[in-house]
Amino acid sequence: ADFRTVAEELAYAPPRLAVVSNLTGRLATEDELCSADYWVRQVRGAVRFGDGVRELWAQEAGHLVELGPDGTLCAMAEENRGADAAEAGVVPLAGGRVAEHS
Repeated sequence: ADFRTVAEELAYAPPRLAVVSNLTGRLATEDELCSADYWVRQVRGAVRFGDGVRELWAQEAGHLVELGPDGTLCAMAEENRGADAAEAGVVPLAGGRVAEHS
């Protein structure tokens, strides 16, 4: 089955935490996150990483955690921190180890 078919068969629930979309670069709405169409666009669309990280800084996120094999995105997140952004930890969780970037 194609991705859309599977996505349309899933039961979605409203998120319990705020979610910043890499599809839009802003806070995602409950309607978006509970829609198969949103997830199809998320898979096929361009990633707006910089916009999403800037939105996290604007929302005064306390910590950013990178889940992946290395800390590449942590450096990119720091590059997108504006001068007026709140201090926050940017931490990669690579290979089961936590390493702090400052």
